[in-house]
Amino acid sequence: MIRRRAAARQAPLVALVGYTAGVTTETKAQAEPLRYRGFELDAFQLRAVDAIEAGQSVLVSAPTGTGKTLIADYLVERAARAGQRVVYTAPIKALSNQKFDEYCALCGPEHVGLLTGDVAIRPEAPLCIMTTEVLRNQLITADARLTDLAWVVFDEIHYIASDRGTAWEESIILLPRGVRLLGLSATVGNLGLLAAWIAQTTGIPVEQVRETQRAVPLHIRYVTPEGIGGYSQAKRFASAAEGEYGRRPRLHHLDLVRTLVREDALPALYFVFSRLGTEERAQEAADRFSFLDAKGERACAAALEEMRTRYPGARELHGVLGRCLLRGVGFHHAGLLPATKRAVETLYGRGFVPLLYCTETFAVGVNYPVRGVVLESGRKFDGTRLRPLTVQEFQQITGRAGRRGKDARGLAFIGVDGRDRGELPNYGALPLEPVASQFAVTETTALNLLRTFGRERALDVLSRNFREFARRREEGVERERLGALIKERERLWAQGCPHLGTAACPLERERLRSVEEEYRRKRRNRRNRRGRLAVDQTLAEVSRALRTPADCPKASPDPCRPLVRPFGRLHMRLQAAELELRGVSERAHYRSELDRVCSLLERLGYIAGERLLARGEVARHLHVQPLLLTELLFEGFFHREPVPVVAAVLGAVDYDARHDDACYGLPKLTAAVAVERVVRRLQAEGGDIAFDPVVSPLVYGWASGVDFATLMEHTTIQEGDFIGAVRRALDLLRQLRQAARGDDALAGRLDQVGALLDRDEARVLF
Repeated sequence: MIRRRAAARQAPLVALVGYTAGVTTETKAQAEPLRYRGFELDAFQLRAVDAIEAGQSVLVSAPTGTGKTLIADYLVERAARAGQRVVYTAPIKALSNQKFDEYCALCGPEHVGLLTGDVAIRPEAPLCIMTTEVLRNQLITADARLTDLAWVVFDEIHYIASDRGTAWEESIILLPRGVRLLGLSATVGNLGLLAAWIAQTTGIPVEQVRETQRAVPLHIRYVTPEGIGGYSQAKRFASAAEGEYGRRPRLHHLDLVRTLVREDALPALYFVFSRLGTEERAQEAADRFSFLDAKGERACAAALEEMRTRYPGARELHGVLGRCLLRGVGFHHAGLLPATKRAVETLYGRGFVPLLYCTETFAVGVNYPVRGVVLESGRKFDGTRLRPLTVQEFQQITGRAGRRGKDARGLAFIGVDGRDRGELPNYGALPLEPVASQFAVTETTALNLLRTFGRERALDVLSRNFREFARRREEGVERERLGALIKERERLWAQGCPHLGTAACPLERERLRSVEEEYRRKRRNRRNRRGRLAVDQTLAEVSRALRTPADCPKASPDPCRPLVRPFGRLHMRLQAAELELRGVSERAHYRSELDRVCSLLERLGYIAGERLLARGEVARHLHVQPLLLTELLFEGFFHREPVPVVAAVLGAVDYDARHDDACYGLPKLTAAVAVERVVRRLQAEGGDIAFDPVVSPLVYGWASGVDFATLMEHTTIQEGDFIGAVRRALDLLRQLRQAARGDDALAGRLDQVGALLDRDEARVLF
């Protein structure tokens, strides 16, 4: 498995798989370079392997394409040989599916399982690939399949800073004692803080491995209507455009495509932060350019026909997308059918799509190196405002630019035009932002912790979250700073006297009388009532201070006069430090969060004190909208309503509707009205409930047997979003079945719903 020559390394590997027992260090020094799967390992990979062999957890931050995955592969293969169980987590199902395919090829299908909520394949296998939420759910319910767990791999661990980051934190907090962790990311700015938290939380030392050198250097170029240049040129252009009021020079996306061709930057990914934008631009590019020669077109046509046969449900391959692909242009976004996305990815990986227009989701862990990457704009709409990309987002997007062993450099082009007035980040010079905790206490977490530990122990578990760890670190720093300032104050007092800076000091009284006179003058001249009230307040404070008796022990205040100004500055710094420390201390939120959630659960009848009631016992098994599903279950909704109606309502649970989602010409779902009454009742109690019935008519039609093409004629909802709602409904069905164990009648009905939903385009592809 591994061969090695002792390069100039100080810490020899302890027990590398593939070593011959009894080989001396001198013999190792004459051996071949350390290789794994045909690759000679770099220094950072060797450090990670050493730590794995030493039984430590490992946290790796290295640019995309440098070989982080090789470390995970080594760990997986090593654990397999040792008969150890490993869980590999990924943030998105597409990446989980990709890793499943890869490890089936590496280890053999019989040794690899997959769990992504809506899919369960060999879950008892020694290596199980899953989304992080699934691992969290298993840990929080003490799933027996984790009893012999040895390692957990957290791919893309920077997701701990996303709005789903609670799942990452809870997974790490709840890991069984003795379980090691391998965290992989290209974009962790505060690696030391994250490693220290993991080490303290798990009780196992964490080796930090940071690699900053890209395997292929990245050249960042800015493209403006005036041409291509560096950051300074783009900054000058943006500043000039800001003053042009009526004139706003625009950059057409085809200009960026011509730049790619001119700079020999194909194959390339062209990122657009809009689904519709990817399709429109791809069509326009395909109308103007062809990136395949005659031989390439024939090969692409054959490959496209193969994809149409393999994925008959991928209707887009027969339409606009198919025509674009034959010109070497594609598009990829979350609104496409899973089959279509898989087909595009396959064709792209085979080299038939030199130019792919895509949204940001294509940058998450995707393993398709390219020569060039284009960002049409360095800004994105984040749901509330149009803002510049963060350095982390930029590095995630541009990480694949430059193919190792093929390109001398990777190229990243950023479009800048008259719309980019204001802030223009210099991504080549800025450091990565620190990852920050997004920890929040959920109803499911509270119920399971109360049931397992009781309230006080639950608080202890919750106090181990990353946000609290960072807060305590910051609090310690602020206390040290305040302590240093207090010592400085004591030093000044020793030179003068402890009355320095107080109203008892004659020098301070001189200053206060001067302030009093100034504000009396302001009061006489001030006509604005609001300003006069502020002046009166200051005068009252000064008057109170001057009523303090003068009690200076010194015969003359003159020796203290040189200390007044530095003491005043120090006093202001002390006040600021005390205010900062108070603010940091008040950020300890987990106790109030648990109080809030427990209060809600008690009002709704899920708990009584620390004891779970019937509703609580059901809800603790539900990880998506547990309150809504539990209330519907106890109201008899799932027992009473027709099977297609149950499917339609489940499709609407936690559905994130887009602004233009609509259905027309389909029957209205009257049952949704009753469900919305439950939603409003829970929201009135303080529950965070997500339910949008806009998708329900589609899911009802699907569960009633209507074919996909017919349904799509009656909606503006994108195909991928609809199938996503169906797959989420299947996930909820599995959770409900687990929550209602022992109710055979309900289990039978839920199975019927699942059988109606899990068909044709909604089936998972492997």
